Amino acid sequence: MVQTSTSVLMAIAVIVSFLILLIPFLLFKKDRSLLFKTVTAGAMVFIFADLFVRGTIVSLILGSPDNAVEMMKNQPIVYALIVSLTTAIVHLLARLLIASGIVKNELAKDPRKSAISMGFGQAGLESIYTIGIVYIQHLMLIGKINDGSIYQMVSETITKEQIDFYITMIQNYQVMPLVLIILKIVMTTLMMIALTLMTVNAIKQKDKKSYLMIVLVNMSVMFILLYIELLNVHPLIILAIIIATIVLFGRYSLQHIQGARLNDERI
Repeated sequence: MVQTSTSVLMAIAVIVSFLILLIPFLLFKKDRSLLFKTVTAGAMVFIFADLFVRGTIVSLILGSPDNAVEMMKNQPIVYALIVSLTTAIVHLLARLLIASGIVKNELAKDPRKSAISMGFGQAGLESIYTIGIVYIQHLMLIGKINDGSIYQMVSETITKEQIDFYITMIQNYQVMPLVLIILKIVMTTLMMIALTLMTVNAIKQKDKKSYLMIVLVNMSVMFILLYIELLNVHPLIILAIIIATIVLFGRYSLQHIQGARLNDERI
């Protein structure tokens, strides 16, 4: 049997993951076509930056998977720096490319609302791809584990040993890591909104120096979280850092969201 708390927290993570893409349409009541296009553009930032470019670049730098694992164990600082810096640069370039092309007119029409929607789009698709889909599969397996039908899946392609592995993996889920994952979804969403707002503002002001600041902010947060996870520090330390990051980006993002909503109501 799998604990009820595991199923509940996974279900919450799935709901939150999919809800993120809908939030802009709940926050803003007008110009749904703009919202749809900018949310889609934000999702494209994730597709382009994370699914195609970042992984390829990191693989070229680190070499084989064995080399990557070796570096994670013996040189966690170097590994965290490579991954965080590469991710920050690729994300910025993807935002600049898409902002100057696909949603150029939307950003000119309503830059703040468009940037916010792009942030939700990027964070939403990322959370669905990395967490939502995975946890839906886990929840389906949990149902089969709890009703005793899991071994009916044994076939030519799925062995009993593989099923035993998945059962052990799911049964070993703990409450705190699942809570941290849910909070990370919130943190990532607020961070993506803030970074997109900063990028759009830098484009408007033609302030290329701000691009460096955006990269440094993104890299710093990713580096700290990745590094402490590689060190297997106490979950409460990770919790404290995630909450601090939520507060940091939350104040900035929520201030702009409130301003965009007031402007949306006046139009």
